[in-house]
Amino acid sequence: MAFLLTLLTATWWALRPSSETKRKTAGEDHMDYYATGVDLSVFSAKGERVRHLQAQRLEHMEKSNRGFLFQPHLELFEKDKKTWEMRALHATVEQNGKLLLLENRVWGWHAATRRHPAATLTTERLKVKPDEKYAETDLPVTINSKNNWIHSVGMKAWLKEPGKVHFLSRTRAHYEVE
Repeated sequence: MAFLLTLLTATWWALRPSSETKRKTAGEDHMDYYATGVDLSVFSAKGERVRHLQAQRLEHMEKSNRGFLFQPHLELFEKDKKTWEMRALHATVEQNGKLLLLENRVWGWHAATRRHPAATLTTERLKVKPDEKYAETDLPVTINSKNNWIHSVGMKAWLKEPGKVHFLSRTRAHYEVE
């Protein structure tokens, strides 16, 4: 019996949390709330829709003030007209919504304009600054439009009309004259 009590005490002592572990746990970030069926629209001072964000679920972390979105769907508007639509499996929201990091099977669609035909964009990670209408990635990215395509590693895109894209490295393209 004494052997069993000694073994139990030694096991408890070996497995108990140390004071350092307790300090780390106290300072760790934790989820303070979550929401399901997220549907958020942002409007300009003129009452025009600027962006629309939907997600299956949002988990907010208290200490870092980060939000984790599951199956996010972002739409950007100019003068109440949808110009960009983006989807991914996951996203992180930082800086009070000023930065959105879309991750895992990112897909984007740009509406046709007078200057540019409709286009789709695919990558694995896309950093979006919705207020600045700016997006970038340092990973491989592909843009398709009709029979044309561009493959690149890295991209910086200014999404507001007239729009501008810089491809950063190893860029290849195919263009068919119409």
